[in-house]
Amino acid sequence: MCKNNFTIITGDTGSGKSTQLPQYLIDSKEVAEEIKKRQQEVEEYRSNKVKPIEEIKLVITQPRRMAAVSMADRLCYERSKVLGQEIGYTIRFDDKTSNATRLKYVTDGIFVRECISDPFLFKYQIVILDEAHERSLYTDILFALIKKAVEYRKGTLKLIITSATLNTKTFSNYYSNCPVLQMHGKLFPVEVKYFPIHHSQRIEEAVKSAIRMHLHEGPGDILVFLTGSEEC
Repeated sequence: MCKNNFTIITGDTGSGKSTQLPQYLIDSKEVAEEIKKRQQEVEEYRSNKVKPIEEIKLVITQPRRMAAVSMADRLCYERSKVLGQEIGYTIRFDDKTSNATRLKYVTDGIFVRECISDPFLFKYQIVILDEAHERSLYTDILFALIKKAVEYRKGTLKLIITSATLNTKTFSNYYSNCPVLQMHGKLFPVEVKYFPIHHSQRIEEAVKSAIRMHLHEGPGDILVFLTGSEEC
């Protein structure tokens, strides 16, 4: 992965694309050495436009505010860190980062603003565009802006695109026939049941079903999917 400027990773939900992969990257000495080697080869480094890196700085985009916040909280818990120090997030009207932040979660809109102020993203060495299948105007803009930045940086900036479902062939062709990797997660058996109810009652029935399972089923977790934030 460290040899390629562009990498596409697909994997099952729960395989660790959003939480484990970033930790491997910032802890990887091999990735850091490869980027330092590239820095010594490019003209921007010789003219002092790019400073030598001391530690990898990585940014991960998320399509939703809540996802960025919850991912940062999860990594702080796993690594026993204080939010806003090594790990942080930036969303609209809320910035939990500092000069010590090495791994940052941001929303797509916030990162588009960063690309406008710093087109070549000299603050970062690795960019992860997460949940790429959730296409939006911001994500489509980022696909082009970051490609331009990676090509200009000549190997000192890496782009990783992650998704559970993605047309990998089309994206690979766009990013110079980059490699496509697949991560495997742990899958559990799922039983699907359909209830013939009116659409106006689906929220009430979902709540009743969750309470019924909580009271009468064995230990475990309950996940309810709703169509929007208002219903949640």
